[in-house]
Amino acid sequence: MHKISGLPMGQMLYQEYFPSNHELSQLKDCMPDRYETLWDLTCHCHIALAQFEPLAKMTKSNVSLKQFASYLFRNLESNSSEAICELAPLTPSGVNSLLKKIDAHSYTISSPESGFPAGTKFKSFLWHETAPIRPMTLLAGYLAIWLKKCMVPYQSGDALPLEVLYPAVQLTYKKEL
Repeated sequence: MHKISGLPMGQMLYQEYFPSNHELSQLKDCMPDRYETLWDLTCHCHIALAQFEPLAKMTKSNVSLKQFASYLFRNLESNSSEAICELAPLTPSGVNSLLKKIDAHSYTISSPESGFPAGTKFKSFLWHETAPIRPMTLLAGYLAIWLKKCMVPYQSGDALPLEVLYPAVQLTYKKEL
């Protein structure tokens, strides 16, 4: 991978995995930018899945590479002369229609849970798309697609598993894998 991409590979074999809660907590404390990029990218993967999949097929948790690329970069599959452009934020009405489509709800916890105090309100990840996508998140999304399509296409040919997001974020910040 280093020879082809010039990206740092390190001394270990490439491994796809999603960090544990403990690792995420450490990442949030020590490297908040990487944590935020991973959070953004994870939300956008789920949003892309919600936008493309009919409700009946929402049991699988992987968006296809083509769908995720089309989600991140508009006009990618267009036959028109429109330029490829990055993801545009959703309007509140667009979020509400996706909330209805996947039957998602915000909720408030009544007792302390997993370190969150009672009364904490959790909003659906879909509201994440009302803000513009950050450049580092867009780069990490591109690298995730590139990793699965070009570098390590050993698993399902068209699926983007969540386990590829963390290595993509690491590469985005020039961290050796």
